[in-house]
Amino acid sequence: MLQNIHDKAKGWVAYLIIFLISIPFALFGINSYLGGGANRIVAEINGEEIQSSIVNAELLQLKQQFAQLAGFDDTMLKQMALDRVVSRTLLEQEVKQHNYRVSDSDVLKEITQIPAFHKEGQFDKQQYQQILKSNRRNEATFEAQVREELAQRQFQTLVTSTAFIPKETATHYQGLQKQQRDIDTYSLTMADFKAQVVVTEAQVQEYYEKNKARYMTEEQVKLAYIELKRSDFEASLNASVEELTDFYNNNQDRYIIPEKRQASQIVIAVNSPKEDAAAKQKAEQLLAEIAAATRTFEAIAMSDSSDKVSAKNGGDLGIIAASDWDKAFNDVVFSLKVGDVSPVTKTDAGYKIIKLTKLEPLVQKTFEVAKADVEKDFRFEKGSEMFQDKDDELPTLAYENENNLAPIAESLRVKVQTSDWISRTQGEGIGKLAQIREAAFSEVVKNSGRNSEKIDIADGHSLVVRILEQKPAAQKALAIVKAEIMQTLSEQQTRQLIITQGEAFLKKLSAQANWNVLEIAADAPQQIQKLGLIERNNQKADPLVVAQAFSMQKPTTAKPVFSNVISPNGDYHLIALNSVKADTTALAKDAQQNFARQIAQREQGALLEALREQAEIQLYPENL
Repeated sequence: MLQNIHDKAKGWVAYLIIFLISIPFALFGINSYLGGGANRIVAEINGEEIQSSIVNAELLQLKQQFAQLAGFDDTMLKQMALDRVVSRTLLEQEVKQHNYRVSDSDVLKEITQIPAFHKEGQFDKQQYQQILKSNRRNEATFEAQVREELAQRQFQTLVTSTAFIPKETATHYQGLQKQQRDIDTYSLTMADFKAQVVVTEAQVQEYYEKNKARYMTEEQVKLAYIELKRSDFEASLNASVEELTDFYNNNQDRYIIPEKRQASQIVIAVNSPKEDAAAKQKAEQLLAEIAAATRTFEAIAMSDSSDKVSAKNGGDLGIIAASDWDKAFNDVVFSLKVGDVSPVTKTDAGYKIIKLTKLEPLVQKTFEVAKADVEKDFRFEKGSEMFQDKDDELPTLAYENENNLAPIAESLRVKVQTSDWISRTQGEGIGKLAQIREAAFSEVVKNSGRNSEKIDIADGHSLVVRILEQKPAAQKALAIVKAEIMQTLSEQQTRQLIITQGEAFLKKLSAQANWNVLEIAADAPQQIQKLGLIERNNQKADPLVVAQAFSMQKPTTAKPVFSNVISPNGDYHLIALNSVKADTTALAKDAQQNFARQIAQREQGALLEALREQAEIQLYPENL
């Protein structure tokens, strides 16, 4: 029935339907209807429903991240996105259950430390608001997200801070890590055996007939598409001097060089409540010495300050940014005149005496100085508005003109473009984008011949596509794939020869524990590689050989023990473990802490696994 409505609801019927559904939109909000099927449930986690819009947002990030990498199909990325959301939701629930809280000051501090919101090395509120606006975010939502992430970080820190490893265990672990093993190797290589293999025409023909499905061309499509890019709108603007001047006059607070203050400090630390009175008394005495000119501020900072880093420079802290310090310190620094020394001030770090050494007042950049930045900001804002207006129209136009892009292009005043041939796995131009390939081969676009929905590639970049031409998959002729088949058969037969020979050698070596039983060529001593004592992190030997050598049981007699490993390229390696040398060195500096950190990472993983096992989780990936 819904399909019939979609096919027939045109003209006044469509407008009647739009009027009727506008009532629930007004009552409940459009977000419950739109957003890539946001009303569909893709998971239930301890009774909490997860909507597809949340996972789709995560999926979009993953697609952008892996767009240029092979091996990540859409199914795999959807599973990754769903797993991430499940893990994040479990942590959120655990944080709420244990009543973790984050103060407003912690949220503010976190936000002001994000480099993207900085200008001239300092947090800039206008920059902050502009970036949020360009990403369609509001301050309240963003700050709530930061608060949530900080709460989760607190919880995870609590888990990792409990990681502990006794010194004896750390010493044993270090001993295993630094243990050395004396090994010899002998390798049967694909190159040595390849000459023994002959692939016949009959074998090629038989393999081709049995595996025809492997030798098909990919189904391909050529697309017509409409593309909206904010950068194109920015470039199309004719920014007149009058417009730029008006923009500058309306946004002068963006184009200032902030006031800069340079200060020095003397810190008397308070490590416990019992020390408070003594610390304050000492700070008062030092301030009295400065006032009496008995000693200079700088000399006292160098000899008496608890802050040993600034003490080396006479207490100098360099340029002070208000967001970097606690309120008590900021209030004092920004109330002093150059050369003034503050009273003793209680701060989070203890008692401080502060001296303002330099002040560079706020400077308003002139239009001429700021012109390049003004034009950049002007183009970005106006281009964003132009893009947003057309981007908002695009979904409706694509639906109303489902079989044609020309009216859409005319309405938006853009051009209909054409792609090269695109397959499900690769393409050029827009065909490089996984989102485009996915849409092109979807049921609606490929089989129904309709426009795609609006495809958001990135912020400020969206497309609508439709099929222009199709080229079905076709059987490749034997002549075209013959060389490929011969190479496949040659490799298969060579691998089998090597394995047969290698297993025979290993059987003899395990029985006699001596390389001499191989009866190989006269130059065998040169072919047997005596690697001597190696460690686990050996960089010269094949990593697979090293890993296998350290998994072997150590010899119980003077004779070696033997094993094998096969490399991905088909080479067969025989390994002789002659002896094991234990590490007897003292525990390295910081080793215990490093081992504890590794344990902490494992505990984080174990925590998530435990939360998953204890939770009631129902997944509905088919709703993505």
